[in-house]
Amino acid sequence: MLPTLPVELQHAVILESFDPNPSFSHLDERYEVLARLSLVCKAWRALIEPLLYRDLHLPTSLRARCFLKSLDRDPSRGERIRTVRVGHIPWLGSTFSAMAATDDDIGFEDDEAEPPSSARVEEADQYRLDEILRRCPRTEQLWIAGVRHLLMSHLKHGTNLRSLHILRCSLCDCDTLEYEPPTFTALTRLEIYAKMMSHSVFDDFFASTVFPSLRQFSYACPAEDFPTRLSFSNLRSVSTITDIPAALEHAPLLFLDLYQVPLQLALPSLPRTLLILRLNDFSPIRSSVPWLLLDHSTSDALAARLPRLRELWLPRSYSEWRDDPKESVRSMVDSWVRKWERRGVAVIFEEDGDGDDENRGREPEEQRLTEAAAFDFPFAILARKAERWAAEEDEARGAGVQ
Repeated sequence: MLPTLPVELQHAVILESFDPNPSFSHLDERYEVLARLSLVCKAWRALIEPLLYRDLHLPTSLRARCFLKSLDRDPSRGERIRTVRVGHIPWLGSTFSAMAATDDDIGFEDDEAEPPSSARVEEADQYRLDEILRRCPRTEQLWIAGVRHLLMSHLKHGTNLRSLHILRCSLCDCDTLEYEPPTFTALTRLEIYAKMMSHSVFDDFFASTVFPSLRQFSYACPAEDFPTRLSFSNLRSVSTITDIPAALEHAPLLFLDLYQVPLQLALPSLPRTLLILRLNDFSPIRSSVPWLLLDHSTSDALAARLPRLRELWLPRSYSEWRDDPKESVRSMVDSWVRKWERRGVAVIFEEDGDGDDENRGREPEEQRLTEAAAFDFPFAILARKAERWAAEEDEARGAGVQ
């Protein structure tokens, strides 16, 4: 007989067999792997069972109802849940222009429109989200994709959430008269790519008291400006497709991600604390290529504005400059990049830095939505990097003082 491995090594083997941060499309596959491993022996089942219920995926309201029935049989399962993913992403693989057309088809603008069967968009209350959060009180992450008529009251039991992600959902104000918005005291990450239905839900949802600990904020609501009622005091990373407000200049930002914002116009509002600036061609909401002028003059003004800048990320369309057939153009780009490097700033072309092989070389309007782009995973990675750099700088300053 083979010697028995220590429990810690067995657990390490199990953890290496699946992605520790599952996405919408891979969570079911991960669940199947864990379910098979749980049948190996009783010892492995004891190790795997907490992982089986840690990450919950409810792509349909039927699946949500089945899960709630399972809690009737064993309420303790709800205590094991840490992440909840509601709905699905029917736009995966679509171009950005096709996504815009899909929005019209599924009736985000027209309550009477009947969504096509391929979209399978359901009402938020069909998922009984408020009950799920109530019965899974230790949920830390909530991801919602492609549902209609999401009310603030659906989130009333999510006050312990640490991150909230809402992708292409319609937010409604049907309950704003009789319901006070909750206070998400523990929430540090908020990502909203949605269509706001009214000014009342916009004002209530982004009130300064709702997200007092917010550090990372991604915002793409084409019908609304940047929410200035939001508290900027703790913000460290921001992504937006709208013109940034002047008040953002005084926020302690370390990382700023600009979609379709003209850089020259944004310069006066850029916080001087920035360590990373990322410029993007397009967003999950819009497909048009923006005007982002990065000539020598603008670069000089940007460098003077951001003395702490360490990384400048350029959109994919700028890779064409670097790879232009004309040697004179390539030489100009090389000279421009070297000038930034002499300032101590690394210039990163998005096509090289994001690992998105599926869209490499495609025109912006022809690029297709991937799951990483849908919930902008690179933003979270860069935000963590910026915070790590800031912590290292603080530690170095503290050591110097001593």
